[in-house]
Amino acid sequence: MQSQVPVEITSQTTEPFQNPTDFPPHKKHHIVKILSWVFGIIIGVPIVFIIIINILGLVYHDSAPKTYPSLEIKAVSVPRAQNAYFDMLNTATQVRIVLSATSTPAQKSVAKTALYSAFVRAAQKHVYQDPVAANPNSVSVNSLLPPLNDFRRATILNDAYAIQLAKNGKTSQALTQALATVFVGNKMTASQGDIIEYLVGSKIEKDGLNTLRAIATSTTFSNAKILIKTASALNGKSDDGSGLAKVFKLEWHIQKSVIQSIHTAYMKYLINNIYVTDGTVSTTTAEFFNVALALKPSFYWHPNETVVYAAKAMQRHLKLSVTSCTLVGKHDTALTQPASGIPANHLLWYFTPNIIGKIQLSILRQSFFLKLKLSQCDGQALLRATQLTLALRAYQIDHHALPSSLSELVPNYLYALPLDPYNGKAFHYSSSRGVIYSVGYDGKNSLSSGGSDAGATFIVK
Repeated sequence: MQSQVPVEITSQTTEPFQNPTDFPPHKKHHIVKILSWVFGIIIGVPIVFIIIINILGLVYHDSAPKTYPSLEIKAVSVPRAQNAYFDMLNTATQVRIVLSATSTPAQKSVAKTALYSAFVRAAQKHVYQDPVAANPNSVSVNSLLPPLNDFRRATILNDAYAIQLAKNGKTSQALTQALATVFVGNKMTASQGDIIEYLVGSKIEKDGLNTLRAIATSTTFSNAKILIKTASALNGKSDDGSGLAKVFKLEWHIQKSVIQSIHTAYMKYLINNIYVTDGTVSTTTAEFFNVALALKPSFYWHPNETVVYAAKAMQRHLKLSVTSCTLVGKHDTALTQPASGIPANHLLWYFTPNIIGKIQLSILRQSFFLKLKLSQCDGQALLRATQLTLALRAYQIDHHALPSSLSELVPNYLYALPLDPYNGKAFHYSSSRGVIYSVGYDGKNSLSSGGSDAGATFIVK
């Protein structure tokens, strides 16, 4: 019988290699090759990218500065005695006294009287001109605006005073006081000033017109002559767009000043502290800006070329400012907002010359330019509707009824029939309902469409 000797069986691992030295030579070579490619890509791609950007920077460089005569605006000089601006500063001073918690009743009473008188004097002045905006070459984003909020508060007090005069039976003085508001606002919109100043002037003018309409439709008049005279006083006050053109030209000077003054460090400040904070650009876009400015600022930022883009855009806006209101509703967005040239794919931004300038211009090129024109046209419609309202009330006083047609107002109550600025035709009118109606920029007539359009209805009685 054979003895059985135990045999120890050594298990063999199924893992082929435990460390790199265990790899067969051909495997080692393959792995080293892959790692070499990876490290080559990591190191080489940025180098190649920088080389490409530098080559592109030699090809695409900033253009020489250009001039734009059509956008130039001259400095103006208005004698202080003829400038309504200083009378409006007086109204601002008086309104602060009136609204101050520390002013005595006697002080407030004196201030109110001075405010009302200052408004009438301002209305009688030749022009309104903000001295800061008089010289376009000295205007910048840092230029101080007048106390426009105080102007608005003074307007509210003046219009309330006009309404109170009408309630007290002093209709002639009431209409004169309300006309003062209209004339001051009209002078502001016709002046060479900032966009915000224009908007405030437009609001003041519209407030005055609405006050005139409120007085005309809610006050008992002994005769029609004062209403006819007031309607006549509004002749020639309709803004034809020339004031808006001045605003656009001054805005161009401000934009040009901003673009030309921005250097790399300031651009970084704008991006990181302004644009991102106010939501103008995303954090991702800001990161791109920072990388671009660090790599090749001369490729990504061309101030002179950006000025060219801005000039072309502003020339379109300037054309829009003097365009007839009958055509405003037909304007395509492309006319006022031309293609920016910014690639949709953000990766392509790295290979787009002056991409920072294009993006900055898209920020500057807001859609409010078209809104400003629409506001100007709305002001025209309101002024002409106010003339019609005054004439219709005068007719009603004389005949104890409204006319069946607006044409009956000419020539005894109006020299000529005011036309709707949005279609160049007579306003729609309903004697039975006592309303006149502007079709608005969309050209629709809400008297038949149920009011679902861009027009405005003005109540006469």
